Amino acid sequence: MAGMKGLDRTIIYWGVAFSIVIPLLWPIGFSTEVTSQVRDIHRFIEQMPESSAVLMSFDYEPATIAELDPMAAAFLKHLFQRRARVMGMTLLPGGVGLAENLLRQEAAIAGMEYGRNWLFLGYIPDGTAAMLRMGEDVAMVFPTDQYGTALDSFPMMRGVKSYRNMGLVICLSSTAMPQLWAQYAHDRYGAAVAVGATAVEAVRLYPYHDSGQLVGFLGGLKGAAEYETLIQTPGDGIRGMDAQTISHLFIVMMVVLGNIGYAATKWRGRAGASTGRNHAPVA
Repeated sequence: MAGMKGLDRTIIYWGVAFSIVIPLLWPIGFSTEVTSQVRDIHRFIEQMPESSAVLMSFDYEPATIAELDPMAAAFLKHLFQRRARVMGMTLLPGGVGLAENLLRQEAAIAGMEYGRNWLFLGYIPDGTAAMLRMGEDVAMVFPTDQYGTALDSFPMMRGVKSYRNMGLVICLSSTAMPQLWAQYAHDRYGAAVAVGATAVEAVRLYPYHDSGQLVGFLGGLKGAAEYETLIQTPGDGIRGMDAQTISHLFIVMMVVLGNIGYAATKWRGRAGASTGRNHAPVA
């Protein structure tokens, strides 16, 4: 243990690297306890009629995709399983590309057809005004989709005018945007709102869930892993949690071994000093 003091720190760096990379490549699948706020969303979607219209707002940008992309993918998998009609949008300019890519990717996997099963409405500035106007008429905010085709020309938009005709509104965000969706879409228009938020923002959402303003919410990468567990489709959330768990265990092990080595060194030093005093020559 005393040798820990002289251990090359490069070995520790490599240990951390391997403890992250290996679970990402070969997931272990540690069991994840599913919290009530995550289970509530899953139950709500399961109880929605098939082909319900769902508005999904990708209110985040590339800096937080590690946490929010797995949530978005899990939501889309579940919604497409339920044959929901998904309308994607974003209130942030940096969210356009990532929203479009995820929608196309998950729609292709599920065999969903553009215009019949899903749409990408694109980006709209002035989020609060957009939230309010969509409570009256979605076409007031998005007269066309991202590619310039009139909204009312798509089969999936028949009978969908406002929140009143939607089964659910989902916000994925790294900011305070979920609170605004709760206050405007739910409180004013009665829309059911669910949220996927980064871990640091999720702590703000408990009062909204407890009051019934939110159906539920996913918090951080763990929330994504919980949802993947419920839909029985392992993805980046479970892989990411495996990597976090193993790397944290490795770091804790290094800290424990380092402290044991330090304590052993001190004990040997004291024992040596005591022995030296016992054998000191008598004057």
